[in-house]
Amino acid sequence: MGGSALKEAEEDPEKKQLFESSQSQRKFKKGNLPVRFEITPPKFTGGVSWKYVESQKHPNQIGVEYAFKLGALPLIGLTGRLDLLFAAQFIPYLGAVVKALDRSVKAIANVGEAMQYFGLGNMSADYYFDLVASTRLNIDVTRGAKYHTIDGFTSGNLSVFSDLEISLEAGGYLKVKVFDIQGEAIINATAKAKFKLEWKSEKKDQCTFSFDGVEATIFALIKMGRKSESGINDLDLTIETKEQQTTKFDTVTIFKPFSIDIELPK
Repeated sequence: MGGSALKEAEEDPEKKQLFESSQSQRKFKKGNLPVRFEITPPKFTGGVSWKYVESQKHPNQIGVEYAFKLGALPLIGLTGRLDLLFAAQFIPYLGAVVKALDRSVKAIANVGEAMQYFGLGNMSADYYFDLVASTRLNIDVTRGAKYHTIDGFTSGNLSVFSDLEISLEAGGYLKVKVFDIQGEAIINATAKAKFKLEWKSEKKDQCTFSFDGVEATIFALIKMGRKSESGINDLDLTIETKEQQTTKFDTVTIFKPFSIDIELPK
């Protein structure tokens, strides 16, 4: 099972249970690329809010102003995830590192199987290195459209924008169980670059390209506990308290954000 599968297993309890039961190395079928795609369906939003606002045409009068909201956020989205460990196998030096890590994971799996055979416990480990690209097309139809009971309608703005997020994700885990003592160590690192292209109806002759910068974040988690005869964990390190046991290092901004206006051909 590849790194992408490990990432999915962390987010899905059923896949996580299936993933933990497998102690074999990654196996890639010939002709199959280790890439996964996920399509985000349309998500339509709408609503109306109101408040008392002084009239602009008649400053001494107070009326009710209604603000309308309607859009598709997103209209459609696409996420692709590529397991870079597959490509790394064919790169000199880097491929040797991947093979060494594979041997280490396999050795840990063998130790875990031996421990399980003799009733001592279990041990497992794995890691992943993924390239993830995600994009969404959004349409904000009546952005800024308002109606005042005295002043009437004010024109709204149409906004069409698409965002692109490219990230590198790496991490791994080590799980050990010896009799009734269980331990787990997990580390995840992510570097993300975000881009955005937006067109607004009030600026029909141009669109805006924005770069939100590159951020790097590292998460670390260590859990340890012992099950008593009643089945209750003596150390309260359950999934619900995971955030309390997670160390999040400060997010580092590598490149500063910027935006530029691009003139459209007339």
